[in-house]
Amino acid sequence: NLPPQLFPQWTFGLVARTLEAQPYPIERALNGGCTMTVHRQIPAHSELVVAARLVSVEETERRIRFHQQLFTGPADDPEALEVNFFPVIPKRSSGSKKPRKPAARGDDTPPPQEIGRWGASWQDGFDFAVLTGDFNPIHWIPLAARVSGFKRTILHGFATMSRAIEVYQADQLGGDPSRLASIDVRFTRPLVLPADVGVFANTDGRVIVADHVDAKPYLVATIQSSD
Repeated sequence: NLPPQLFPQWTFGLVARTLEAQPYPIERALNGGCTMTVHRQIPAHSELVVAARLVSVEETERRIRFHQQLFTGPADDPEALEVNFFPVIPKRSSGSKKPRKPAARGDDTPPPQEIGRWGASWQDGFDFAVLTGDFNPIHWIPLAARVSGFKRTILHGFATMSRAIEVYQADQLGGDPSRLASIDVRFTRPLVLPADVGVFANTDGRVIVADHVDAKPYLVATIQSSD
């Protein structure tokens, strides 16, 4: 079976087309998060059907938020995998922003433990662009990243998600990709390249990617397994 987190490899082109008619600077869109639900496993070495649509567009003073939906699977099960995307185009704000308070952790919530680490090189942004067709220059051209307000190039959110899932599967799911039932993920800040980060998890399926356990995370997710 195909690891479901690799869906950007064969779906990104069609998903991107759902935004073609929008009167917004799509090249400035950032990945705000997604939900991925595995209804059934996707067999390898089979022709796949992909269906994508733009569900909604929400514009506020601070940002433009899209909701895109994707289904993919073999011809006899075209909705085996369901993904909902939430790209965001931030707006330049002239006012001061109120600092966000970190979410409080309940006393009964177990502290996250490091379950693995992984590194990303300068090359990873370009490699993931080649894999998926997402050639936004902020991921592989340093000058474009700086013009967009980043110190250096940043890793694709879906690349960060895939690496986090692989670490979680190896440590929590016995290395079995078929046990992954769903993931609900938010990308909370850009992962600047190169990077070396840890994956931290609670026993309740909450996962974060950060430099260390007390650092501001790049990704916050909840993973559910099929058992």
